[in-house]
Amino acid sequence: MSSLVIINPNSAHGRTRKNWKAWEERLKEAIGPFETAWTRARGDGETLTRAALSRGVAHIHALGGDGTAHEVINGFFDGAKSIAPEATLSLWPAGSGCDFWRYLDRVKMTSERQIIPIDLGRAHYMNHAGLSESRYFLNVASCGISGVIDQIMDQRGRLKLWGGPLAYMLATLEGLLVYENKRVAIKSSAGDWGYLPLRCAAFANGRYFGAGMKIAPAAEIDDGTLDLVVLGDIGRFDAIAHTPQLYRGTHLSHSKIRHGKITEAYLQSEERVLVDLDGEAVGTLPLRIEIIPRALSLLLFPRASAL
Repeated sequence: MSSLVIINPNSAHGRTRKNWKAWEERLKEAIGPFETAWTRARGDGETLTRAALSRGVAHIHALGGDGTAHEVINGFFDGAKSIAPEATLSLWPAGSGCDFWRYLDRVKMTSERQIIPIDLGRAHYMNHAGLSESRYFLNVASCGISGVIDQIMDQRGRLKLWGGPLAYMLATLEGLLVYENKRVAIKSSAGDWGYLPLRCAAFANGRYFGAGMKIAPAAEIDDGTLDLVVLGDIGRFDAIAHTPQLYRGTHLSHSKIRHGKITEAYLQSEERVLVDLDGEAVGTLPLRIEIIPRALSLLLFPRASAL
């Protein structure tokens, strides 16, 4: 059975490249012989995955962070069609955030190798060029302050030298100081909530985002739903004060937070509201979200821990 390891050498601020020999030994022990393909630019993970599946590769392994995983899962599809329905994906955590892996490690990992079918989200939005675009997401799609924080992370590349959680915390604090809540209309399978002041709306397949924030403590990747968590008209100082609750996953009782299980949603606004998918700032509202049940097979290895 053929395996391809797609490596993002720049993940974890270049530590993946430095640690490649150690990763190579670990991968050989876990999966046997494999080919390698190294990403060089944004989007390469998707292109390399699609090409490999089209020529019959059965197992794709993504070595990097959430951004690498996001690119790779999109390579499994051509629009709404799966390119190789029997192919599997494995994730090897070597990034700054690795939030989807955090969920797998704490909820799904066992001492045995296993294949589990998982859901994916699909987002339809306006890209930064003002054109309609659709992409799949593995972990969390969100809009509002989260998109601003992602931009800060991209613009302040040296932040990642502090390590994932601290870097995201510093970017979050900067975002809280500059972001103003937006009026956004939210309609979903859970109901029509109309226009409301919005700090952040998250559509969660996994439970964590922002390098450890437990945004959706009850989310599951195989229940056929997404967890919608809406942080409403929360002021910046209130948000700062309640940030520890967000990391613990005890924030849902806040009077200005709404949440529910959904299968689809639509958001629009007269203001410019940024959208991010799996930690990547991809565009703006309007945004349509849908769940794709059992869209992908995930191959888990008990030794897939970070170096």
